Amino acid sequence: MIDKTMATIQKLRGGYYTPNWIADYLWCWVNESRPLSVLEPSAGDGSLIRPIMEGVIQPKVCAIELLKSESEKIKQRFQSTENVSVINSDFYEWYSQYHGDLFEGMVSNPPYIRFQYLSEKQRLIQSDILKRNGLKSNKLINAWVAFVVASLELMAPSARVAFVLPTDLLQVSYAKELRQFLLRRLSELSLITFEKTPFTDLEQNTLLVLGQLRAKDDSNSDTIFKHVSVKNKELPRLSEVDPADPPNVNADKWNDLFLTNDDNRIVKYIVAEKSVAFSSVAKAEVGVTTGANSFFSLTKKQVISLNAKDFVTPLLGRSVSVEGLSYSSQTQENNDKANRKDWLLTLGGNNYQELPSNLKRYISEAESAQINTAYKLRIRTNWYKIPGVWIPDAFLLRRIGQIPRMILNEYDAVSTDTFHRVRFIEGVNSKLIIFAFYSSLTLMSLELAGRQFAGGALEVLPGDTNHVRLPDINYHRGIGSEKLNQLDNLLRKGLYNEATNYVDCILSLEYGASYEPDVTKRILQILRSRRIN
Repeated sequence: MIDKTMATIQKLRGGYYTPNWIADYLWCWVNESRPLSVLEPSAGDGSLIRPIMEGVIQPKVCAIELLKSESEKIKQRFQSTENVSVINSDFYEWYSQYHGDLFEGMVSNPPYIRFQYLSEKQRLIQSDILKRNGLKSNKLINAWVAFVVASLELMAPSARVAFVLPTDLLQVSYAKELRQFLLRRLSELSLITFEKTPFTDLEQNTLLVLGQLRAKDDSNSDTIFKHVSVKNKELPRLSEVDPADPPNVNADKWNDLFLTNDDNRIVKYIVAEKSVAFSSVAKAEVGVTTGANSFFSLTKKQVISLNAKDFVTPLLGRSVSVEGLSYSSQTQENNDKANRKDWLLTLGGNNYQELPSNLKRYISEAESAQINTAYKLRIRTNWYKIPGVWIPDAFLLRRIGQIPRMILNEYDAVSTDTFHRVRFIEGVNSKLIIFAFYSSLTLMSLELAGRQFAGGALEVLPGDTNHVRLPDINYHRGIGSEKLNQLDNLLRKGLYNEATNYVDCILSLEYGASYEPDVTKRILQILRSRRIN
């Protein structure tokens, strides 16, 4: 559990208030159906209620707000009307006791609260909400998912709803069932995505979700689906947007939403006919979770002063600590000269009494500073012994900027969870796999497999590598050092497009790869330019 005393009120409440131009747009959509009653389940300061009360015809609004201070702000803000009922309560508590009429409309910017910040009671309620609505029980989801499901449960047939949601809706596996739920419950579903997030304080990108629940006698299972990607504040008139085919309802992610139907068909063909799964030649696992990098990661000077040279392992802790294709003895030497924390304290097989006195004092000082009280440390039998340390064949960067990176391990190093640890299947040529990793086909598949964050970062987790593809070639063949050196030089110089062009050319001409690089590069550019704009 994350220490809640270290979290901000905003994180614990999950509140990031909606800009006026978005609030106006959401209400405009909902108000087209002329609802007589509207639910705002996470009212905040009332920013989504404002446009409702500015209208000539004002429906009854039920506003739920957790914080007393914010509830009072809403009451003050709308004291001149009797149409706003403000309830100071946790939404889940109110929801579990509500037995009134269904609502005819809703506007909502649900709280983005990570599951670690939720109480056990809140997690149980969320799990019950999912089960009651035909979804799988899951305590490890962020609050907005159950918020959406519970809110829709309170809507009348044909009600219009409008949400501000994180783009996790498109990009995380636990949202798959929610997407399926939306398509079942809604006769219309429109998604509006932004090239730049309108919430500048969030690391998370956002999107607008506008929908209409099915009519009472609607037996049609089809959903009218629309998607618009906008710049700045250029929000569309949905009545002028043509419907499109919804993404695959069974897909783990909807990252392909940003491609045309033709390009999606091309990607599916390449995946099926021109590529092999990364998981067929390699397996990825998370890097070492130390629980306290500041304690376990050491510089060479610290290693010497602690007399700990027999108790450390070379460490790749940060992406800036390695350039090019491999982590080598030269890499370690360069990091030592730069005074980087490139050694991991690994005491797993050692008896405390046999440790050097300087190292025992280092452990004792850490205990005095209560470093050992961190959750992941206090649950260990010996807090200073890191479990699960092993030497991988390669490293895969977890959070990506300009270009994904896979690094060959040539110095028996380990990594923190900044990198994933990669093991290659026996018999394959690891250097050829590293080389092919930088092909436009593989980089394209990584863009589709990962999760985007505001600011342009792309996160790839071990489970996402099940969707990563490599060109379909024989990975038991060798590859010359001159080709690896050429790619290494291009990557070191930051010539990423040239590096990808070089890999595509070599694989096509010398290894029989049959994908079309011009096509994969074009699609890669579409996806990357959207992420890094």
